Amino acid sequence: MAERYWGACRTFTGREHLVRAKIEEMDRGAFLPTFVRSWIAGGKLSVAERPAVPGYVFFRASQDDWSPVQDIDGVIGVLANGGRAMRISNDDMASLVIGHAAGAHNRFEDCISSPSRGSRRKSRKPRPSKRARLRSFTVP
Repeated sequence: MAERYWGACRTFTGREHLVRAKIEEMDRGAFLPTFVRSWIAGGKLSVAERPAVPGYVFFRASQDDWSPVQDIDGVIGVLANGGRAMRISNDDMASLVIGHAAGAHNRFEDCISSPSRGSRRKSRKPRPSKRARLRSFTVP
């Protein structure tokens, strides 16, 4: 069996989770780094999981078997160079995996630092047009 390495495929934004599931169904390793974003909306705490690298899914590939990945619905293409899927170094993947597992990309500070709806500055009344201002001007 050929040496396996990490490659990346470009996906339609918002379809990363579906592409990752399809790659895993094909018995290939797939990785989608995500982060948790939390915020307060209308007095309620909202939490959402978002991809850390929108539009990309990482997968295990070998020199011969990466082409079925580009046929998956939702994949725009595989990042390739010279007819081979581009290699992503193990160090880069390790930092992504460790950061994902440790929650290094999570954003909870939005919850604390976001201004509440009541403290926003009120918009002022729009200024009348120049024509309206000139009409109201009277010469003594």
